[in-house]
Amino acid sequence: MVGAARESPIEKKELGKKHDNEPQKWKGNGMRKLRVMTIMVSMTLFSGFVLAGQVSLKSAYLESRRSDISIDKLKKLAMHEAPLVRRGVAINENTPEELLLKLSKDKDEMVRWQVAVRDNCPASVLKVLVKDESDIVRQGITTNTTAPGEILALLVNDKKRDVLLGLTNNDNTPASALQEIAEGKDNQVREFAETALKVKK
Repeated sequence: MVGAARESPIEKKELGKKHDNEPQKWKGNGMRKLRVMTIMVSMTLFSGFVLAGQVSLKSAYLESRRSDISIDKLKKLAMHEAPLVRRGVAINENTPEELLLKLSKDKDEMVRWQVAVRDNCPASVLKVLVKDESDIVRQGITTNTTAPGEILALLVNDKKRDVLLGLTNNDNTPASALQEIAEGKDNQVREFAETALKVKK
């Protein structure tokens, strides 16, 4: 009968080290797996929240565009945390002047821009926007084909070229304003203003 192989003291010592280390290796791998699983679960939950938020945002935006929405609802949506929803309120043809005045001072420039380009935007609102710090908003006024000439004339001394070019392309810009622009230093702006004046004559 063959006896069981005996382990030398050195082998016992090495094997002992190996056996002692195994639980530690498993523990390390287990902790890594646990961390990975935790991250995956967290990402899944976060994705769910984001998705739910997108659905809620889309719903609020679509509601802000409804033609049969009540004024009270528009007032509530005008305070929505998402700029997109507030832009929807700015677009809505039922939004009253007082609410447009509030949105003309919105912290988000694209909300203010949306008010500026709105058809038949009240003159009282546009008077606020011609002083807007954002040239994007001021340029928006010049692209508004329903903006009154007296409002557009307030932008004749604007420092931004795109604003002045916008004035030369708007049929409502008064001839007197175009004449003043045509006397400016920018060759391209001056050329466009002179062309616009010829069309008016």
